[in-house]
Amino acid sequence: MTNPLLDVVEVLLEAFDDNKRELHGWAIMKATARSGPTVYGVLDRLEDGGWITGRWEDHHPQPNKPR
Repeated sequence: MTNPLLDVVEVLLEAFDDNKRELHGWAIMKATARSGPTVYGVLDRLEDGGWITGRWEDHHPQPNKPR
């Protein structure tokens, strides 16, 4: 187990306790103070392991913004 993994899991568990059904990667990055590649790498591994289910937005509501 790595510290980034523990940080991300802690944020996910807190969201679960607050009955949040979805949590954006940006919110996880902000809460953990970890970089995007670090957070998304952890999320990819958790999804590959069947621990979470991820999805991408079809498009960002504002033009020229990433999904």
